[in-house]
Amino acid sequence: YDCKTKMKENLTFLSTIFFIIFILISSSAEPNTLEKLDQRIFDAIYDKKNSGSTRHTLIKNITHFGDPYTVIGLSLFNVTYGKEKTREMGRLMSSAFLGSSLIVYTSKRLINRRRPLDIHNTDTPALPSGHTANAFVIATILGKRYPKLRIPLYIGAGMVGFSRIYLGRHYLSDVLTGATIGTGVGLLVWQNQSTLLKWE
Repeated sequence: YDCKTKMKENLTFLSTIFFIIFILISSSAEPNTLEKLDQRIFDAIYDKKNSGSTRHTLIKNITHFGDPYTVIGLSLFNVTYGKEKTREMGRLMSSAFLGSSLIVYTSKRLINRRRPLDIHNTDTPALPSGHTANAFVIATILGKRYPKLRIPLYIGAGMVGFSRIYLGRHYLSDVLTGATIGTGVGLLVWQNQSTLLKWE
């Protein structure tokens, strides 16, 4: 397992992410099969009627695990109070968060897709889902550090993605793209940790 192999894997991850984004950009001009499927899935999951229910409140709390402040807070806590390995993990999480956020923010502005319930407003574009990307960044870094927790971590990240549809904030394709970005950047950061950890 040499440097060339690592470089190929890195390029594969990045090209996959940008290929997905390119496809979504090129298909966003008018409603197509993907958008119609997105709408049908959204209509099946979005729950407006039970907005005051216990389930709604629970899912609303789950979505906060993908909030940028959660990632930043978790990273800073690890860097400040953890042992050496924990501090390193916090630095890797913050690096992955920064890389993922850059891709998410740029993609949102380029694609400028409206959110499901915002008929004309695109002030806060939907594609990709930032909360989902953040959740998968955390799941990927922590899953690499604690392999036995990988499945529960990814299930949790998936629940964050589901919550974004359930609460009416995103379509399925927004969530899947966010998950791809978060996972891809998390893996890139993990594979290049020896270089990243040299930076103060």
